[in-house]
Amino acid sequence: EDGDAGWLGREGVAIALGPLAPLLDPRLHLPVVFAFLKRTFADEREAVAQAMVAAARTLIERQPSPAEMLPLLLPMLENSLAEAATTEEQDRVRRGLVLSLGALAAHMEPDDPRVAPVLQRLIDTLSTPSEAVQRTISASLALLVRPRAIRDRGAEYLDALLASLVATPSYAMRRGAAYGVGGLVRGLGLPVLEGRGVLDALHAASASKDKGEKGAFAREGALFAYEALADALGRLFEPYILDVVPQLLACVADGSGGVRAAAVAASQTIMGRLSSQGATLVLPALLAALDSEKWRAKHAAVQTRGAIAHR
Repeated sequence: EDGDAGWLGREGVAIALGPLAPLLDPRLHLPVVFAFLKRTFADEREAVAQAMVAAARTLIERQPSPAEMLPLLLPMLENSLAEAATTEEQDRVRRGLVLSLGALAAHMEPDDPRVAPVLQRLIDTLSTPSEAVQRTISASLALLVRPRAIRDRGAEYLDALLASLVATPSYAMRRGAAYGVGGLVRGLGLPVLEGRGVLDALHAASASKDKGEKGAFAREGALFAYEALADALGRLFEPYILDVVPQLLACVADGSGGVRAAAVAASQTIMGRLSSQGATLVLPALLAALDSEKWRAKHAAVQTRGAIAHR
């Protein structure tokens, strides 16, 4: 039932589940509860679906016996994530599963051999054509790669995602790779932006002179990554924005409609997260762009100035 009484009742069940965590027997109750929760992640009421996901995370975070919980829930979640997701309903289920898996991974010891397969599973799931799922995975990756024992593997995944980001013809995979890059950089720390050559790779891709599809994919992928980095890092990304702005403005005048749209979206995200000091720093570059002979670049500069006016 989806009348007021129906969905409010379902949300009430979700709210009640969290406080029960310390009372549940991991072996007896958790498999049953999570089999139920998996179905409720797809609730047509977003408020209910979110409450069920929050309940799942609370149940995991407050479990008094993580050692008993892990061998029970980890196979359940991994097997469920291996199922195909081709509908909006299945995407909502996958979002809940990914968030639950991220919460579960937080209970693992850094040297736990199960961390690497979880990390691999999340990386593989980035190709899911759902921005909500990709954002969720990005946040989970940031937490998973922080322990020193897994950092080298995280850096290897970063290199692989950068390569995929600028080469794959799949839009969903480029978007997913961008979110993966954002999450991994947040988890590994800002030094990887230069130390691992992330910014150099993105600059080279965004400046690609290839007029064909491959060049457009590279430029669009780089712009997706700039947007994801600004989203994941917030104001921590500000010191790098001065070098990025000229690339954004150049791509706004690109011959490819996809690249132009990606440049506009990246500009809006980046400028929306600037502090007042950051806005002051980028203003000269935007003013200089008004002298461009390319009308799209002029238009982008005006739009971008409008986006930071409130700063």
